[in-house]
Amino acid sequence: MNGSEPATIELHCVCGERRVVPAGLRIVSCVKCGRALGPPLPAPGPRPAIFLLAAATNMTQLVSAIALGLAIASAARHFDASAALGAWLIVPLLGIFAGGKAYRGGPGALVVAAVIDAVIVAMCLAGRDHVIEMLHASGALRYVTVDTALLTYGIAALAGVAGLACLAALPQARRYAAWQHTRIELAFRTRGM
Repeated sequence: MNGSEPATIELHCVCGERRVVPAGLRIVSCVKCGRALGPPLPAPGPRPAIFLLAAATNMTQLVSAIALGLAIASAARHFDASAALGAWLIVPLLGIFAGGKAYRGGPGALVVAAVIDAVIVAMCLAGRDHVIEMLHASGALRYVTVDTALLTYGIAALAGVAGLACLAALPQARRYAAWQHTRIELAFRTRGM
């Protein structure tokens, strides 16, 4: 060596002990308590606001539940096994699960929820006659409105608003996921698992 000291880093333990070690060491235990040392723990900070995230995921789940209910009522009434009915059963189920996963801070699931909302909008607008048929088959039409086309456009509009809300909530979902990751890392390091 040329006389210069190797680079060192300071590692911290949850018990408060600190230790200066060479930078190349990856696993170092605490002299005081025996736990693994690591870089300084980040300050946990307050939970970020998730109002828009919660509203977007709840709207996605609501729209998906409406579409799933219509599809189930239509399937029960007509005993039809068409590909369109299969899509009407699968897409809303995926929307319900994606909305639940996105609510827990999954940005990827939030994008999936937005895509599913867009698919529901397309299914309502492109297959308007099929949606009207499902509305009639459900039997709930007499309790809601007489104008089936207006109700179909209303479902499509609600799905479109839910999709836009999902896209607008992406920054909140990313902050929330990062906050959760910090909390999990802090819990993992403080419990020594």
